[in-house]
Amino acid sequence: MAINLRLCIRKRSVPVAALWMILALFLIVGCQDETEVLPNPNADVTPMLTNGGFEDGNFNWWLLKDMAMPYLGPPVVQSGIVSTGTWAVRTGYDGGGPDTATFSQDVAIPIFATSLLLDYNAVSVDVTLGATLDRTFDLHIEPVGGGAPLQSINIHTAPWGVITDSGGWVLDHAVDVSAFAGESVRIVLAVFVPEYFTGPGDLYFDTIRIQ
Repeated sequence: MAINLRLCIRKRSVPVAALWMILALFLIVGCQDETEVLPNPNADVTPMLTNGGFEDGNFNWWLLKDMAMPYLGPPVVQSGIVSTGTWAVRTGYDGGGPDTATFSQDVAIPIFATSLLLDYNAVSVDVTLGATLDRTFDLHIEPVGGGAPLQSINIHTAPWGVITDSGGWVLDHAVDVSAFAGESVRIVLAVFVPEYFTGPGDLYFDTIRIQ
């Protein structure tokens, strides 16, 4: 025998369908308080790239690893020679090699991004004092947190046996990062000195961005 279940409120009848709607609403509200919040594995990953022009006046957001015996001391953020804004990085392009100075940041590369761009200036790089190997300024793309490079791209090479420079600021030097669009990675700028103090040199870089 079918039962016509109705709820009477103030002499009005509420259909069974309405009761189910009210019950569903209570279930939804009740479940919201029990929703599990999962940890974000990329909590320390910055969107795009932060302080890429070093306009904080320091290395905020960057991870630095200097050479054990750098040329003319550790890297600095200085205001004397810049491409844009007020500040840029100056680091030695020589040292007690073989060793590498690195400047790293974990970033989330947007799905639409194709390139990492930067400005750099290699000044009077002397690789003549007994040198037999080139010095390089490279970009490594690593997993978040570091690890073996997923890709390595040369930005500048100072060939051994000569004194060279970049002829002033090289602006908007572009590196293809489209293969990592939509991913979180570690961006590493690496100054590699393969030999022990084979001639002085300076390297400046500035205005690093992803677009």
